Amino acid sequence: MPQIFNILRGEMSFVGPRPFMASQLDLYLREGGRGYFRLRPGLTGLWQVRARQHTAMATRVLYDTAYANRIGLWEDLGILLRTVPAVLLGTGR
Repeated sequence: MPQIFNILRGEMSFVGPRPFMASQLDLYLREGGRGYFRLRPGLTGLWQVRARQHTAMATRVLYDTAYANRIGLWEDLGILLRTVPAVLLGTGR
């Protein structure tokens, strides 16, 4: 619920790369992550609905970059629609 307030303040989006902990910054950058920094963090994102079960930072970087490269309304709507079953089933696929 607190993240809804961040969305209302314009600090986050409904869809975008999920925020990560400050302690993960070096790891994210070592894996080549740059897509995250081009966008506002999101409540849900491509990594959450496609590969949440894969915890490797390299996998997350790939999905964040893919999302940043093809951001758009239809992409966001698709992610939002896939978020509900991913959360309810705990799958991330």
